[in-house]
Amino acid sequence: MKKHKRWWIAAIVVVVVAAGVVGGVLWFGRSTTPTVRYLTATAATGTISDTVQADFTLAAAQGTTTIALGGSSSSSSSAAPSSTSSTTISSSSYALAGAVSGAATTFVTFSGTTSPSPSPSVTTTSTPTPTPAPTSTSTPAPRPTSSGGSSGGSSGSGSLGASSTGSGTSATGSSTASTGVSGVVTRLLLPSGARPQTLQRLLTVSGRPVFAFVSSTPLFKTLSVDLSSGSQTANVAALQRALKTRGYYRGSVNGKFGASTETALKKWQADQGVGKTGTLTTTRFVWIPRGSILYSWTVALGSQVSGGAALATVGAPRDLVAQALISQADIVDLKVGQKATLTIDGSIGDAFSGTISSIDTQPASSSSTGGSSSTVQYTVEFAPHGLPTQARSGMTGTLAIILAERQNVLIVPTRAVSGTSTTTYVRVVSDGKPVLRQVTTGMATSTSTEIASGLTAGEVVVTGTITSGASSTGTSTTNGSGMGGLGGFPSGGFPSGDFPAGGPPAGGTQGGGAVPSGGGQ
Repeated sequence: MKKHKRWWIAAIVVVVVAAGVVGGVLWFGRSTTPTVRYLTATAATGTISDTVQADFTLAAAQGTTTIALGGSSSSSSSAAPSSTSSTTISSSSYALAGAVSGAATTFVTFSGTTSPSPSPSVTTTSTPTPTPAPTSTSTPAPRPTSSGGSSGGSSGSGSLGASSTGSGTSATGSSTASTGVSGVVTRLLLPSGARPQTLQRLLTVSGRPVFAFVSSTPLFKTLSVDLSSGSQTANVAALQRALKTRGYYRGSVNGKFGASTETALKKWQADQGVGKTGTLTTTRFVWIPRGSILYSWTVALGSQVSGGAALATVGAPRDLVAQALISQADIVDLKVGQKATLTIDGSIGDAFSGTISSIDTQPASSSSTGGSSSTVQYTVEFAPHGLPTQARSGMTGTLAIILAERQNVLIVPTRAVSGTSTTTYVRVVSDGKPVLRQVTTGMATSTSTEIASGLTAGEVVVTGTITSGASSTGTSTTNGSGMGGLGGFPSGGFPSGDFPAGGPPAGGTQGGGAVPSGGGQ
């Protein structure tokens, strides 16, 4: 009997131990299902836009001109956007005058684009004669000599403002030799931003004044009574107009340099303290294109200058364009006349509008990636409207061109949509669980997608997941009141935790989509 009882006790112990082992194996070997948390957004009605966005740089619409002292001048365009490339539209040079006394004077053909009037093309050479002493009715101020000479190509120095031919008479016609100008800048009389006027003093060189001559036609020869009929008519008219404004000339502005114009010019010269020659020489006057303002001086007090020395940069006031580089993928969607919204960096004024004024047909830049693919960009210019008063050439900003836009449509973030080109889905939160639902989409951008059917405003869709501290399958950034934060749902609520593979529906294009407040993103 005792033996039988011991056997039952041993059996019970074995069963208990076996049960404990099996229970431990089952407990410690159980699988743990990770908790899935979801990123959500709310479908809402609003506006979706397909846009092209780019950086721009403000630049001068027309070429700026470098004015020179009785010598050469050049015209060039403003730089293209500094972040990418620069483009020079045009460049030209021409001789205004400035041969040393006794040297042959050559007038180079003006082939620039700055002047709207026909370009003069004169090339004449006078016979060199022994150099006489320059004649002048006023005593020239002492000044240092310069080996730079003048545009005539000879070295030496002459009295500032005096003009003579080989025989010492007044300079006339295109075969005249004019005394070169050289010396030290002693005064700058106009500030940057000023608009020069004909007969206005620009600066003084070694104490002697140099004047502005504003006209649509380059001043390339001396104005005097010896001008041939019709020669330099526009410039003579500009002189007569300026003399009349100052009360020196009472005749008609007819562009003919007669005795009355000569008399008026002598009276003005007497009041200015310069020689009463009755002639207007290119060594004492600097030509400036009509309508220009002074952008900046290229010389300073104490600068040594001579014939042909650049003095300042001038150009049309506030005539700016916005230049942007657009990739070949987007350039095909643009055309002249399309509107854009522009904003200057640094909150310089409010956003303003612009219209595409030109699209280059030749690429402005090209870059390759990994030696297999390349990106080609084209320059597009925009004419700004309502440009802020603080805007200046060289400032940068961003612009957006609306290619297509739809209003009062249902919008969800693009990352909430998946499927194929023929079948698209969203995950809709229903009773605390994500449920797969087929929808029909419309316009799609990189950020937003229009839902044409299958969803109603106010429904919450899943835009991504986060599983037990692992990396999320969607972006966790919230944007707008309609974006839900992290929603906790039981694991297994969605089949296999995923949905049919595939990106946004076909036809989706890149661009900035406007998601309304409450629509989420």
